Amino acid sequence: MKIHRFYIGKPLEDKDTLLIENTELAHQMKNVLRMDPGDSAVLFDDNGIEYLVEIISIADDVIHMKVAERRKKEINITNDICICSSIIKKDKYEWVLEKCTEIGVSHFIPILTERTEKKEVNFERALKIIKEAAEQSGRVDIPKISDEVKRLENIFVELSNEKLLGKKFAPVVLHIEGKPFDKNEILNIAKEEGKKDKKEIGLAVFIGPEGGWSASELAFFKERGLQLYSLGNQILKAETAAIAISALLLL
Repeated sequence: MKIHRFYIGKPLEDKDTLLIENTELAHQMKNVLRMDPGDSAVLFDDNGIEYLVEIISIADDVIHMKVAERRKKEINITNDICICSSIIKKDKYEWVLEKCTEIGVSHFIPILTERTEKKEVNFERALKIIKEAAEQSGRVDIPKISDEVKRLENIFVELSNEKLLGKKFAPVVLHIEGKPFDKNEILNIAKEEGKKDKKEIGLAVFIGPEGGWSASELAFFKERGLQLYSLGNQILKAETAAIAISALLLL
């Protein structure tokens, strides 16, 4: 029988039994998944440890569980990748969040560009999609997503401020007329920046909207000295490009 995994948004206590006060989780376990006392589940809380638990009781707003095992789960992802993707139609952007979370992306920043048609993101729903994708894929961490849509010209302040994202990120840009994709060369950009700061730096990949980057945006990237890379001669949709580059860099 499948053992369901659940993300707990606060640190789990190091005790033999846990009392989780969470109305939404209790409803999901009791009414959606029809879980009963005696059933097993796995909990995680961003600390790299999974908790195998057995349900003792489920009320409407609290779950009482016995900890059967704590196990440290090794994370095989060695690179922090931030997807800075132009907002696209609702279902397609949500697909990017879901699939890139499964692949191992660590950060998401939705951006506004000159050719962006959709201007807003439902961040509450976005967080739910990311959480459920992390639970399903066996991750023991939850990717972070910016709490607001960023304009292209303002995003570089955030990427260079490790207090905002937990570390700095070196940017690269996807564009069909860029250099051919070279995984080692691209990852080396972050490594070289990290050597300058004497600390680990992530890689931020910029992906344009369905209409592509405008001439002024490409000039903006050039002024900042950013390298453009291409995934080939075929024209990929924005969501395809986001998932493809994530897989190429992380898997």
